[in-house]
Amino acid sequence: SLGSSFLLWGRASELLFVSHLDGAGSKLWTKQIGTAEADQATALAFDGVDGLYITGSTAGALNGRAPLGSDDAFVMKLCLP
Repeated sequence: SLGSSFLLWGRASELLFVSHLDGAGSKLWTKQIGTAEADQATALAFDGVDGLYITGSTAGALNGRAPLGSDDAFVMKLCLP
């Protein structure tokens, strides 16, 4: 939505976080994603309706799926509240 923004943050070997900020910069919500292994987000896109898409890579089991290699790519959709 106009007047708000999303912030994606984290570092390798740590969990990733997505925060939704209002127009004044106040936090509306934060979602923690990722695994206990090294995770990295590379892109964030909003579909203009209710979906937030995140791409990146992980060395751990994301959403209950075991990794297939040492570093697997992912695309994740978060449905906004």
